[in-house]
Amino acid sequence: MRHFLLLSATIVLATDLLVSVHSESTTAELTVESSSCSDSPLSFINPETAEVNDCEWVDNDPEERWCAISGVAAHCPVTCGTCDSYLDSTLSFKVQLKNRRAWKDCDWVGENEDKIRARCAERGVSETCRSTCPEVNFSSDIVVSFTNDAPSWDNYLAIYDGTEAPVPPYDELFFTNMCGNQYETCRSTCPEVNFSSDIVVSFTNDAPSSKQYLAIYDATETLYPGDDELFFTNMCGNQYGLGPTICPPQSSGSVTFAAPDPSVEYYAEWALNPGYYTVCLMEYSDSAPIFTAIVCKNFLIKKLRGGTLSSSVVASSQSSYAYDESISVSFSVPIATQNAWIGVYRSDEADNSMRAIPEPMGWVYTACNNVAGDQSETNDCAATATSGTVDIDGRFGSAGWQEYWPFPDGTYRVCLSYYNNEPYKKFVCSEDTFAINAPPSAIPSSAPSPVPSVMPSSMPSEVPTSMPSAMPSVEPTGMPSVSAMPSDAPSEQPSANCIDKTGSFLGANGETRKWCTLVQRAGTDPKPFDALNMA
Repeated sequence: MRHFLLLSATIVLATDLLVSVHSESTTAELTVESSSCSDSPLSFINPETAEVNDCEWVDNDPEERWCAISGVAAHCPVTCGTCDSYLDSTLSFKVQLKNRRAWKDCDWVGENEDKIRARCAERGVSETCRSTCPEVNFSSDIVVSFTNDAPSWDNYLAIYDGTEAPVPPYDELFFTNMCGNQYETCRSTCPEVNFSSDIVVSFTNDAPSSKQYLAIYDATETLYPGDDELFFTNMCGNQYGLGPTICPPQSSGSVTFAAPDPSVEYYAEWALNPGYYTVCLMEYSDSAPIFTAIVCKNFLIKKLRGGTLSSSVVASSQSSYAYDESISVSFSVPIATQNAWIGVYRSDEADNSMRAIPEPMGWVYTACNNVAGDQSETNDCAATATSGTVDIDGRFGSAGWQEYWPFPDGTYRVCLSYYNNEPYKKFVCSEDTFAINAPPSAIPSSAPSPVPSVMPSSMPSEVPTSMPSAMPSVEPTGMPSVSAMPSDAPSEQPSANCIDKTGSFLGANGETRKWCTLVQRAGTDPKPFDALNMA
């Protein structure tokens, strides 16, 4: 599925938007749609005959003509089948006041804000003026409709106790942004993108430049252009550079952020975790300010649909493995997402009770069954799969793994993660664990004795009394003894935590692969990770 985010990029439009947001002439209207519906019990004046009628009279109409009379359908919504309209009756109706009965209408009910509550409390008025006096049944949904001629992404809706003077923001009983959730503030249009789906940004620009580019940032954090780009691309949809020969000025078009080449990744990997993000049209300059945000638009990456994790299954195909044996893992998921992966963990380091799982000891993509992916510019796996079997072993060793194949003996489990960026919060782990057996001893117990039990009959009966003069009496000086081994021979190192995986190197076939650029061992400071020396 492709999701489009329209982005207007003219300076004039950005200025006009800013003015309209802060305009003092803002007009906004709210309508609470009553979930209850009943005919008005109050009599009304028939506008065609000037007679006094009621909804019972309308219901007894054998030819069903009376609902077509102006105002009758709103006065008798059950009889006329108009419960979904949530309209005030436009007819005059007789209401009982303190000491008299009088003909009134819904305009009278709402003309004085200080008296609306009391007038709506009169018998039959709330059923007659459903828009002015909305009633909601206990435990029913409260639906609020709104219009706003100057929407702002800082707008929100809140419900307060109507019997008290509200003191925002302390007295909100309920609240939501204008998108109907409490995630963060959002643009009035609130474009939404499904997790792992392409993000397509369409743009128009009346001042295009070859030094412009599009970048995606975390909308919940302060924007620092040049440092915080999660994804970026020039206006031609790639990262090959800026300039007229690489990407000439683009006055309109669209750019796709997706897993397949060309690469769009910078500080994040595909796909972005659910949350609020902003895409900005940026411009680079050789002089300060170096990076300028011309216009930005917020959007939401939607959460995985409910029940995804409970319907996901991952399990080892065996209960135990020999040392250095490939680990076979089967999986089944309700939705196929790009870059989903399966990792191996010690049994006490990951399970389904955790809020997020750590980096794995080893991993592979579910759909690609490798760590190199299926792209040439990144190690992304654009393929997807809802079920299958993967194999984790030394073939897929990468510098990004915290420990290296073969895994030591112990108890393990496998986990499947939908997220490819930390924190890995959407995951499922196998309930059952599996064992990796200890490596075999250096000399098998059935190895033959190094000394024959029977001496050959042809062996000389006597041992020479003197050694040949040419035989050296000491071991050759060129052969190092055990104590003469280099003092800098690598000793066993504690396991290292990878805290930055943005590096890359060329694989055996010339492909670009990602590796860990910064590691931290227990009790030490972070240091650069050398992919060649494994230090």
